[in-house]
Amino acid sequence: MNNRKNLIVAAIAIVALGATLLIGCKKENADAGLNQKMPTKEFTPPQVDDMNAYLKDFKQKMKSVAKGDDEVLSLEDAAWHLSSVANYEFANANVECNAVRFDTLYAQVNITNGSVLLSDLGLAYEDISASIGDFYNSLALNNKHFRFINAFISENGEVTVPILTTYIKDSKDLPDHTWYYLDDWTLIYACDSLLPEDDYAIQTEGTPALQSALNLVVSHPTISNGIGIPPQGSYYTLASSTQFPYNQYTDPYGSPFNNSRLFNSYNTTNVEVNGYHMCYLLDSYLGLGNDNCPTYQVIASWDVAYTFRNLNGDRSVEYHTLTVNYATEHNILNPEPGIGGD
Repeated sequence: MNNRKNLIVAAIAIVALGATLLIGCKKENADAGLNQKMPTKEFTPPQVDDMNAYLKDFKQKMKSVAKGDDEVLSLEDAAWHLSSVANYEFANANVECNAVRFDTLYAQVNITNGSVLLSDLGLAYEDISASIGDFYNSLALNNKHFRFINAFISENGEVTVPILTTYIKDSKDLPDHTWYYLDDWTLIYACDSLLPEDDYAIQTEGTPALQSALNLVVSHPTISNGIGIPPQGSYYTLASSTQFPYNQYTDPYGSPFNNSRLFNSYNTTNVEVNGYHMCYLLDSYLGLGNDNCPTYQVIASWDVAYTFRNLNGDRSVEYHTLTVNYATEHNILNPEPGIGGD
């Protein structure tokens, strides 16, 4: 797997380089940004029917309010409105992504008797919105979008603006879509240990390797017994089985296997499949099994069957049929002394 390992090293270098890119802001980790606690003073956001219209009007009020006609806002109230207007103006939450980053911008707002005047909040927002725009333009990322812009105002008037940005990480020669793993890099890392060979003869090596990998990947949560007693063990009872034939599951993004999400190849026997394509099969099969798991059931086991079949004339096909066995999980409770048992 030399090619794959070289790609992993390159991925690490790209991530390290991206971590150093920071223009006009202080880079923070997740704990120091979006996970900051709100001030203890209670604040209830306004309940409105049309939030778009409300925020549009509030932004206009900040820009046009005259001295003497100011509204007075608590620190929490001002921070909520600053965050909400910024999200209304800059954020786009419902977009496809495979990577995120956390950053923080800083500004200052005038504090009057422990509160914020609407006119002062308007001046602060002008500076903050300009900083957000500059920061966005500084990011050399594909398909970048702000998912959420938060805001906190301290008693001394410091404004902290944590920003969560989503983007598409460059996958170079790898496919741009994954079915189970978060992104292509995570998939490659998993495959490096689960499917480490460069090539697999699909019938004799690839099929059993895939079946083993599938059964190793998925961990099954233990059902809580509800009374605080650790279970001695657990077991499954079969609830249902679902079969996934290769000719019924098309990959709309395209696949190495005639646009099917399952292995198939025509006019071959025991064809060799390279490591990248084995990774594709692992990700695709995991996605099929998990996406079709019935409610309140877990995956008990995965079966991958190889079939070779003659078609009409001189044509033949070899293919996989995936079967996923779903189960109900049961716990064996460890009885207390003197309760049950001998």
